[in-house]
Amino acid sequence: MEKVKIVSEINRLSKIMIHSPGSEHALATPYNVHQYNEDVEGEFVIPNPDYLLFDDLVLVPWIQKEHKQLEDVLVSVCGKDNVFRFRNLLSDIFHSDKIRRTVVDEVIALEKTYGFEVSESHKKKLLDLEPENLAKTMVRGFFTNSNERVFRWPLPNAIFARDLAAVLGNAVILSYAKKNARKRDMLLSRNIFRFHKNFAGTELIDLQKFGENLSVEGGDVLIISDKIVLVGISERTKFDVIPFLAKEIFKQGFEVLYAVDMPKHRATMHLDTIFTRINKDECLVFPPIILAEGPKDIHLNVYRFTSESKTFEPKNSVGSNLVEILEKDGVKLNPILCGGTNLINQMREQWSDGANAFAISEGKILIYERNHFTLKELNKAGYEIITAENFVQNTDFYLLQTERKMVITISGFELSRGRGGPRCLTCPIFR
Repeated sequence: MEKVKIVSEINRLSKIMIHSPGSEHALATPYNVHQYNEDVEGEFVIPNPDYLLFDDLVLVPWIQKEHKQLEDVLVSVCGKDNVFRFRNLLSDIFHSDKIRRTVVDEVIALEKTYGFEVSESHKKKLLDLEPENLAKTMVRGFFTNSNERVFRWPLPNAIFARDLAAVLGNAVILSYAKKNARKRDMLLSRNIFRFHKNFAGTELIDLQKFGENLSVEGGDVLIISDKIVLVGISERTKFDVIPFLAKEIFKQGFEVLYAVDMPKHRATMHLDTIFTRINKDECLVFPPIILAEGPKDIHLNVYRFTSESKTFEPKNSVGSNLVEILEKDGVKLNPILCGGTNLINQMREQWSDGANAFAISEGKILIYERNHFTLKELNKAGYEIITAENFVQNTDFYLLQTERKMVITISGFELSRGRGGPRCLTCPIFR
């Protein structure tokens, strides 16, 4: 029996993994939200080693309330038992003393790589914790009933479950982070997929078997169809992963891999921040990059590979306009513009995740309600705008109307402070 399956971004969702915001967000400080620290002259020029990739401190009750809207929609679509919680899955595997010790040892070794020593007394205390408290401590970085620090950082980015793994066909790509702030949550997720009974027998793709510096994050893996996969070459995923990942992609039955080399900026950290497929014939795009073609534009370089390719190198780009490139491969998508036609609105709403939509089925997508101009464009394209609460009350009715297009809105005012939208917040397991 298949335990994981993703062959399209838009097939009806059945199973998913998420992580609800918790006290880890309350443990971030102002020092954690600056990408650069001041030098003696007061200039922000020195990279901050404790930058946690969130651009501001969040109001915890509000971010929890916003995320609950997302959870309610997912439960109404998949059923309660098919919405897996990251923290609960972690707690489950900690019931095994052997796995508990393995994971604790791995985390302690990881902490050493960025200069943090976990004391022997803290290690003993970790091993003595009940499974649920150990899972919470792993995410908090502090013991649950005190402000006693155990690890260097809390893990606020664990809410962006997309990067914890990526299901590809009937296999799971185990994620490895480029940034230190995300290495612990990805280590924990790898152990969930290795040891949890829900994934027993599932094929795991571990790219670091081919090279210890290889990294890939789920926000850069987009499964366009049962034939075509896009992999973003981004701030977080480097081209050196392509030769090894390509073999695994083709082994799963896909026929074409596009390596999409994109600008390496904070605002465009993953491919899904500028492009998401939302329907059989539609996609949501950030126009200045996805549709750019001129030599002066900040554009893409797209490389096409197939199972017949002999080498995998960033040579002979097939173009820069991703929509036109996909059409040549038989996937015709009408682009809907993040932020509308005004460049300033496009830039503002891409920053607040306007291009990062998540499809629960064809033409039924989740997006933040704060992206006003993006919603206008979707509405013009025939998408009804429905609140999360309304959708949850009428889920079966809406899902039965397969041709009816709709945008389900969640607030996102606090969630977007971490630079991630509905697709970033979700790790689909089965569609």
